[in-house]
Amino acid sequence: MFATRQTASSTPTRLRTPSQFSSAAWSEFLQHCGEAHLHRYLSEFDFRYNRRTALGVTDTERHDQLLAMIEGKRLTYRRIGEASHA
Repeated sequence: MFATRQTASSTPTRLRTPSQFSSAAWSEFLQHCGEAHLHRYLSEFDFRYNRRTALGVTDTERHDQLLAMIEGKRLTYRRIGEASHA
């Protein structure tokens, strides 16, 4: 993270829109993201972008919204050998 002398803001704080995110980090992001999981990463980015501080959402509110979304859901793992391709 580098601060500029003119604005004293760091580079990540100046990336405001999805298109700016795309131009800055999209290719590197895709190198580390498998196609099967892309929708999950995009959903997370969508959640964070639509609940950012610039829109007046505090960290506490964002945390509470996230907990409300996962309430009653269960994380399960497939057993070895139960994968669809096995």
